[in-house]
Amino acid sequence: MDEHSDYDHNATKIICATIYNSTGLIDWKENSILWNKHLDKYLTKYHQVGYHALFYKFTKLMNKNKYIFKLGKYMAIQRTEDINRVMNNKPRHIKGMIIRYVFEPICFIYGYILSKVIN
Repeated sequence: MDEHSDYDHNATKIICATIYNSTGLIDWKENSILWNKHLDKYLTKYHQVGYHALFYKFTKLMNKNKYIFKLGKYMAIQRTEDINRVMNNKPRHIKGMIIRYVFEPICFIYGYILSKVIN
């Protein structure tokens, strides 16, 4: 999957907008910078490819189902809190840490498989 393909660009915009609208996080720009710094420091391109492929579908469901919306909102807020603590050398946020321990390996594996199948 090419990093600059229409799918990646459109999926990224949809995911970012949906997550932003769901979380109610006050400072979107600050959190976006935090997420990108964390991505650059701790995650790989496979994580990013897998995340966008999986959560593109999930965000479409968030827009159609209030329970999935609430779940996505909860996960985004908890994950952001854990990333914030990690990046500021503070004790981990347990709920966010668990969410990340579950989903980051899944995103990596899915992204790795997609990258190998497409290339």
